[in-house]
Amino acid sequence: MKAKDPDFFYFKYFEDVLNKFYGFYMSRGSKKWQHLNDVAQSLGLDVRRIRYFFSPRWSSSHFEAVKAIKVNYKALLVVLTAIGIADSGFRATAIDTARELYGILEDKTFAYMVNEYLDFLYIFKQVSESFQGAQGLLVAKAGTVQSMVDRLKDLKATPGKFVSEFLKSCICEGYCELGSCTIETYFQCSYPVCAGSSVNSQKLLNSHPNFYFPNLRQKMYDSLIEGITSYFNLPLLKSFEMFDPTNFQPDMLFHLTNNHPPVACCTASAPTEADWKYICNFYFAERSQKHVSCGNAFENWKALRRNILNSEELTTNFRDTPAAFWFHALRFPGLQFKPIIKEIIELVLVTPFGSADCERGMIFSFSINYEL
Repeated sequence: MKAKDPDFFYFKYFEDVLNKFYGFYMSRGSKKWQHLNDVAQSLGLDVRRIRYFFSPRWSSSHFEAVKAIKVNYKALLVVLTAIGIADSGFRATAIDTARELYGILEDKTFAYMVNEYLDFLYIFKQVSESFQGAQGLLVAKAGTVQSMVDRLKDLKATPGKFVSEFLKSCICEGYCELGSCTIETYFQCSYPVCAGSSVNSQKLLNSHPNFYFPNLRQKMYDSLIEGITSYFNLPLLKSFEMFDPTNFQPDMLFHLTNNHPPVACCTASAPTEADWKYICNFYFAERSQKHVSCGNAFENWKALRRNILNSEELTTNFRDTPAAFWFHALRFPGLQFKPIIKEIIELVLVTPFGSADCERGMIFSFSINYEL
């Protein structure tokens, strides 16, 4: 989106600018960073370590990089003003950079976008952390990804927590009173005054008059939603749910949660032939249909599922993840797996949800080869 759509030039600029703050405070010595800490402490302000905004990186690091700018906003304005004075004692290059960074902070678009980024990155952060805390497979993750899509749709319709709190601190004569500013009135106002952007009320400037975010906000969220749906292949991900044994029948839940008390779940209906054909055709798209018959295999899958549910040992002794369940089931005496069904199960259960899991898998494989 940032690279291909000229309407979204500001987003690339915004992320590059975040790293200018990092470069100024964190890349060469500690003098300026210590100065920021000392001033913040004298003013009774919070200060947070400034972080680098890596584009291809874990969402939590993105959130923390933007959050650091928001937490440090007031202290940064005061310190950059002090450094930008001609006889501040800093080098000429530092003085020039301080003045540039101060101009960025007093730009109304930047002040607003810090909060918009925090709203959607917070969703990304929570989902990313939920993935990191679980097995690195896509089985049983459709609900998590769908929840992320739904929350982004909510953000598209209604401003999130960070934007709402920021707008409540703003006022603009002729456009909105304190507590009543909307995204539209904020950007229509040439010089909004927002208490949350400096120690005292700060008149923000309109440094990017050609960038009118309200016209692009829905397009931005549509792009995020489309990208996530495509990246995770949500229809395929939902078809993976047929391999989650907790969806086989509600009373299996007790046996699949390490004896923890049952919770509400398992509302998913039985797998449909459409789900089966979707996943079957996805994995065997490059094979000739004479070798693979997804429709016939579906009947075999339903019979296998019934046999699993009728096996007391499988439904009462299983106390682990879907991957461990199928590892056991594939070796269980008496269960007959058609080759295509066995291959699909094995493929689904080794499909990771991120590059980090691929890298860990390769490292693990290298270790095994080395040991052998």
